[in-house]
Amino acid sequence: MSHIFTVRELTAAVKEVLESEFPFVWVKGQAGNISRPGSGHLYFSLKDQDSVLNCVWFKSNQTAGPNTSPEKLQTGQALLCAGRLAVYSPRGTYQLIAELVQDQGTGNLHLEFEALKKDLARQGYFDRDRKKNLPANPRQIGVVTSPSGAAIRDFLKVGHTRGLPSMIRIYPCLVQGEAAAETIASALEQANLEAWAEVLVLIRGGGSLEDLWSFNTQTVAKALFSSRIPVITGIGHETDQTIAGLTADCNGSTPTHAAQLIWPERDQMAQRIDELEISLLKSRRQFFSSKKQRLLELEQGLSWLSPGRHLERLAERNDFALQELKRAGELFFRQKSMALDTAVTGLSRSFPASCWDLLEQRVEQLSQRLLRSGKLFCSNKEISLEHLGVTLDNLNPYSPLQRGYSLVKKQSDGTILRSSNQVAPGDQLDIRTENDHIPARVESSAAPVQDKNRSS
Repeated sequence: MSHIFTVRELTAAVKEVLESEFPFVWVKGQAGNISRPGSGHLYFSLKDQDSVLNCVWFKSNQTAGPNTSPEKLQTGQALLCAGRLAVYSPRGTYQLIAELVQDQGTGNLHLEFEALKKDLARQGYFDRDRKKNLPANPRQIGVVTSPSGAAIRDFLKVGHTRGLPSMIRIYPCLVQGEAAAETIASALEQANLEAWAEVLVLIRGGGSLEDLWSFNTQTVAKALFSSRIPVITGIGHETDQTIAGLTADCNGSTPTHAAQLIWPERDQMAQRIDELEISLLKSRRQFFSSKKQRLLELEQGLSWLSPGRHLERLAERNDFALQELKRAGELFFRQKSMALDTAVTGLSRSFPASCWDLLEQRVEQLSQRLLRSGKLFCSNKEISLEHLGVTLDNLNPYSPLQRGYSLVKKQSDGTILRSSNQVAPGDQLDIRTENDHIPARVESSAAPVQDKNRSS
């Protein structure tokens, strides 16, 4: 059975082989990713069309002589470096410990790149506020690239394992050479005319500055700037910077990274769904809890404002008022009783018992006189009432009927006849006796007859 290395053992073995085989080497390339920390050491990378080498130039090695000045080191500068290779164990990477760094001149392409970058930045091509947001989980994706390149295969491979199922439409173009910029711009314009895609992806694999130059032209930058559809780029390696990447709405470091920016991991999506479900359940519980609490508050408020509760409060207030009234009454009568006792005591002291006896006799005499006067008054009034009754009875028109007289009335208006002049022939009369009514009619009128014994 072969030996199984630990990571530490394998890294140590690689370190031993690499550092023993390459104790001192010369390397040329273009400088990039320059970093100047406060320690004084200088970190940068050397790159060519295919690869990148990380370098560290310690402060102790930055001596005068053939070395270029560390302060003048610029991105894109052609360098010739000498030093030893070393493995950085914590990361498992190798790097060049530079002891000699000589300037080989800045390439013309890099100067052109910087000039175009400065001009487009002035025109607002790189402004963050003009860039569009990428759609979440797009279902229709347009890819601008070479159909035969490795970039499209890497892109599709990542897309197959991430996100939701999507439809992909490829807009073919050249990605290297003199005609590449025009074909890239034409493909972007065609995709915008069709307006089918929700997002466009411009991708290409790694290469030298010359290989990637089509993506550093104003033609491609203008097409990206004018695109109505959001565009994401994934051009070259992580260390490569292009005008297209700066202009696009979103820039991925590689074609694979561009795919990762478009499609989230499915595990992350499932986790996000779980988080949303948990959040939804929590929100639902909080919602119903708050509504239940609010319902209880309203129920309490309604019970407090209900007529029944109002009557209960009135009954409570009435009971309290009755108790207060009872206490006040008891206090009042107690105070008056005490005042009466005081007054009686004072009167008893002021008037002796004999005085009260005389007063009591006087009151008794007055009472008797009042009683006799009252009886006499009532007797006189009874006699007067009898006289008035007799007089009233004599004036009653129906009293003569009891003595055999009759009472004659006109039926038309009930007028009592006192003279024959009050009737005319044909009038209807009502003759009333003590017990009956006799109807009659006047046939003819006659001269009145004087008769003292006839009733009128």
